[in-house]
Amino acid sequence: MKKISTLLIMVLMIFLAFTGCSDGDKKPAETGGSAPVTGTATQGKVELGDGSEINYGNSQSGNNMEIPEEFPKDILPVLSDAKINHIIKNDANKGVSITFNTGNSLRDAVAFYKEVMKDGSDIQEIGGEDSHIIMGVKGDYSVAISIISSDGDSYVQIDATPQAK
Repeated sequence: MKKISTLLIMVLMIFLAFTGCSDGDKKPAETGGSAPVTGTATQGKVELGDGSEINYGNSQSGNNMEIPEEFPKDILPVLSDAKINHIIKNDANKGVSITFNTGNSLRDAVAFYKEVMKDGSDIQEIGGEDSHIIMGVKGDYSVAISIISSDGDSYVQIDATPQAK
């Protein structure tokens, strides 16, 4: 069961990473930690036969990156020791995803994000021995928080997508 839940979470994180689209912003980040490192961005478009285009994605990777200004950190705070290493911005739905590692244990990271989401709605959770997912609505955002523990560190991915009005 442990291997299956870890595999499912990894598949979810990979799926979420490949479904986002970014604007290619290469600005370095500030998280309050060490000096920021500029990430690398990848992007591309596919031209359709009718003259329209699909932006098939771009993302930004680096070390200790800044929280993007589009990310709703006022309602979805990050852990104080977060070292952001991946950002995805989706131009189509204005969603933003950040992935970071933290020295917090899985138990502590899960407790932190359960507290963050406690006043949300439609909350759903699934957890295992070394992984946990919390999904729901917080403020005006649909939220998915995935937490995986490995070798004493926890890795967190937070996806926030504004709800259609």
